[in-house]
Amino acid sequence: MRVLAGTAPAPSPTEGILAPIERLSNRRRYTQTVGRELGRDPMTRDVAARIGNCSLRLALALEQQDGEKARALITSGMFCQARLCPICEWRRTRAWRGRIAAGLSRFAAEHPTHRAIFATFTVKNVPIHQTRETIKELHAGFRAMTRATFWPTPYWLRRTEVTIGNPSFSDDLPKAPKSCRLRTDADLSTGDITNHVTHLVPGVVSPYGLWAHPHIHSLLMVPASYFGRKYIKQTEWQQQWAVALGLDYAPIVDVRKTTSKEGSPVLADAAQDAVMEAAKYITKADQISKLGPLASEMHQQLKGQRMIQLSQRLGKYIKDGDIQPGEYLDGAEVEASTLPMFHTVVEWDSLLSQYTIAP
Repeated sequence: MRVLAGTAPAPSPTEGILAPIERLSNRRRYTQTVGRELGRDPMTRDVAARIGNCSLRLALALEQQDGEKARALITSGMFCQARLCPICEWRRTRAWRGRIAAGLSRFAAEHPTHRAIFATFTVKNVPIHQTRETIKELHAGFRAMTRATFWPTPYWLRRTEVTIGNPSFSDDLPKAPKSCRLRTDADLSTGDITNHVTHLVPGVVSPYGLWAHPHIHSLLMVPASYFGRKYIKQTEWQQQWAVALGLDYAPIVDVRKTTSKEGSPVLADAAQDAVMEAAKYITKADQISKLGPLASEMHQQLKGQRMIQLSQRLGKYIKDGDIQPGEYLDGAEVEASTLPMFHTVVEWDSLLSQYTIAP
């Protein structure tokens, strides 16, 4: 090769676009931890192998802009689609957000006066090995409520989430309105119910260490009359949920309407916030990676569970069913982007624990 003296090297086309690749590497590193723990159990070694081989080589379209804002859009790649795979859970969540955004836009066009409300339904935390049974009970209870006469709409989406935490009932639950909090005897005498919740779970230690907190987040598209004469109070939601599950304690339920950043309750304006809330992660990557030896148990507990469900009526607007391989990619975002793109292929380097640009 002939080298011309005094000729400055041409600037690398990758300069200024490494940040999005590093962010992608950060996500991929979680798969190593999860795969390693799953590989310790003979029952889940096949799943561990699938996760280990997930997204090893990706074709990317890198937006050429400020490093903190630039995105690494995936145009091609192989994904394992395992439930506990952090990369695949991330891609499924993105795909669901796309489905819901498109569907809500169509729904709002035909039902301009409808509003969106979010309802979170919880139960006590349970040991990891009781997660599957608890999820089934949650789903049965939710299904019973949707068939009850008080239920305000035939348009709903149910998303089941599992977080990992401690035995305490209140540690991992979303903040509920004061009207939904339970009062102790001391509270009744003073009238102060702020930050007081009765202890609903005995102070026992799980033989499995960590506990699971399965709960339901639901998106309901309700008519405008819901906020008038058909309004359902927090306490009634709480009572209906307790009855549906046959609970002998008062569960925490949180129901609130969604609005846009400007405060507009109109669905067409508030759709983005509705999408972000309705399509969060089923299980978060950082929590999955902390399961340690319990990763195999959690895989068995979640295997085959239908974590997202649409009502038949809302299913006419939002695509239902499993996320298909093509939906794991960012083809639509690439087409919609107006920024210049740098196309490249990256490969996972297990020794460096990061993606590197393929030669």
